[in-house]
Amino acid sequence: MKRLSGTAAVLTVAALVFVGGGAYAVAASTGRTMTACVSHRNGMLYKATRCARHDTKLSWSRQGPEGPVGATGATGATGATGATGATGPRGLSGARGPSNAFTAYNSSFVAVTTAKTVESVAVPAGSYVVDAKVVPDGATAPTDGHCDLEDPSGSVVDSAAASLNPTSSLFQTLSLTGPVTTTTGGNISVVCASSVGALNMFYPHISAIQVGTVTGS
Repeated sequence: MKRLSGTAAVLTVAALVFVGGGAYAVAASTGRTMTACVSHRNGMLYKATRCARHDTKLSWSRQGPEGPVGATGATGATGATGATGATGPRGLSGARGPSNAFTAYNSSFVAVTTAKTVESVAVPAGSYVVDAKVVPDGATAPTDGHCDLEDPSGSVVDSAAASLNPTSSLFQTLSLTGPVTTTTGGNISVVCASSVGALNMFYPHISAIQVGTVTGS
């Protein structure tokens, strides 16, 4: 019988491996390769620790090369909705948008004795941070100049006073500030008075800056 070529021998091995009940055991039970001997007389395979003289030893991998990637499978069914997670920490409030500012200023003065509005600014409903100042001057006798910052309802938001006399303390600057929240809008005012005689309240000035909310007092 003509001796099989290497390719024919491999094909013979494959046939013997896949035919059930083959006559020969052609592979070791462990390891990454399979080994057999090919008889030079008839091309048959046999298992041996060492091949006979003139016979050929064949080895091949127990596992072939990786095949191409298969097609993507169909999308699976949507799973059940998971449980609601815990509430995360509260973030910072977002910007409310541009602030609105309302101001009023008298570059001269207002003469007062009893309580009198020396300056006011009209605002719509909302929340505000208000800052005001006024300069009492012109005492002819020792006196106190007293001023209140009032919201549109007439409630006092802040107060300040200055002790004046014509010899040692001719004028002082009073500063008033505080939050104002109004549901109807109206005038935010500086109301001043003198305890003795008349005083001139110079340069009264009010600034009201509208904000989203006011926390605290």
